[in-house]
Amino acid sequence: MNKPSDLKGLVLDPVTNDQRYIGVSEPRHGARRLLEGQGTYIDDIKLPRMAHVVYWRSPVAHMKIGKIHSEHARKMPGVLALVDGVQMAEICKPWVATLGHLVGMKSAPQYALAIDRACWQGEPVVAVVAETRAQAEDAIQAGWADAVAFGVPFLANPDLPYRLEHQVALNKPHEATFYASGAKGYTDYPTAS
Repeated sequence: MNKPSDLKGLVLDPVTNDQRYIGVSEPRHGARRLLEGQGTYIDDIKLPRMAHVVYWRSPVAHMKIGKIHSEHARKMPGVLALVDGVQMAEICKPWVATLGHLVGMKSAPQYALAIDRACWQGEPVVAVVAETRAQAEDAIQAGWADAVAFGVPFLANPDLPYRLEHQVALNKPHEATFYASGAKGYTDYPTAS
């Protein structure tokens, strides 16, 4: 299928007029060097004054960012900087998408790092810059951010921020009440305040 002999008589786009590569195996000229361990990868490059950045990303689709305890992370070995959304917004303007066919229509501003809340899972919240990647990853794992995720715990605890701030026990979510499957619903969970 798609061999040059199968395409005779068909009108081809000018880009595909050159039939040398269709249906033909192409040797990988650099494969031997890579298989012998002679390749150079980004991780192998060491330059003077080079630093590594690792991002802490939102684990959930909607999250309110509480306090970033940067003092602890900044004291860790090799950590050069910890940057949050507010600091990044001072040096990096938000990206605004426009559509050429819909004049005047613009997207909401999208910042390099989330400010106040994360709106999608995987959205970068904090950047840690360190001398090595391992040091940056260690700083990310240190648990220095307070974040309130709006997921199942929030459904069972409509006053979740209050409960977390005052260390009140959380209601256990009852899956039978999810998705309007019974007489009880989200508003029937007790509040602490």
